[in-house]
Amino acid sequence: MLTVYRHFDSASVHKGVLGNLPKTMWVIDYPLFERIYYALVAGFDVYGNMGHQLAVRLYMDGLRIEGESYFLDYLPPEKRQEIMQSWYKETDLKDIRYYPSALPAKIAFATDDPKREFIEQVVKQHILPATNITFDRLNYLAAGADYQPLPAVYLTRDDYLQGFRAVARPGTAFFSLVNDYNANTAYLRIRTKDGTDVAGTHRDQPLA
Repeated sequence: MLTVYRHFDSASVHKGVLGNLPKTMWVIDYPLFERIYYALVAGFDVYGNMGHQLAVRLYMDGLRIEGESYFLDYLPPEKRQEIMQSWYKETDLKDIRYYPSALPAKIAFATDDPKREFIEQVVKQHILPATNITFDRLNYLAAGADYQPLPAVYLTRDDYLQGFRAVARPGTAFFSLVNDYNANTAYLRIRTKDGTDVAGTHRDQPLA
């Protein structure tokens, strides 16, 4: 399991499931993977003209929508169009050729957030037993959970991490200010009274 972060014109790859839940999800089977590979790797001409690059971009848009539609097929039928529309705001879904399947999901969902619930089922039932990789303890918010309040006192490592999670609530003034400067990483380091450090980032597992 790898997490890829895009940093403007570059990217980095990290081991594990890091960060919170992505807004969109893909399911890629082999035929879709093969078409992505031949479009973006084997058949892509770095020095090609604008027509070539535009054609590849438009073709890749279709492949992305196909992968997203495969993911939505695992969710309740009545939620599929609503979720796809939330990904393509102010867009008529017919314009992107998305027609939700009416087939049942065959998964019993218990919350109003089936996307998060489904991903948690996949990680806990399949990925965790096979790899011992679980969700990001610092950044991931489980289905049905809410952001914790700031702790009254800071005595333990978990108190500091709870405080960091509390200020990460969307709309918090500090992060709204940071976003204005195109910053996409926040590092935290706390020197405790006994001289030890508690450290972490907004996207990584906390380190003690």
